[in-house]
Amino acid sequence: MLADADLTANVPSCPDWDVNELLVHLGRVHRWAIDSSRLPPDADFPRFGPRPDPDTSLIEWFGDGLDELVDHFGTTDL
Repeated sequence: MLADADLTANVPSCPDWDVNELLVHLGRVHRWAIDSSRLPPDADFPRFGPRPDPDTSLIEWFGDGLDELVDHFGTTDL
């Protein structure tokens, strides 16, 4: 379903964003959550995770990050 998404479509709940911007934001949050959970409690947490490589498919990058997050939470004692 996501593979067929119009990345230029507006996001009604975020009127200044399109689907592309939302996927980048959420993908960065996924990676931030993984990286942050690996830090000691007194560490400085990064503001956001990395942006996608411009040569990478955004849909694949988003899906990979989501899969990694689900796997991480399934194997991590938080």
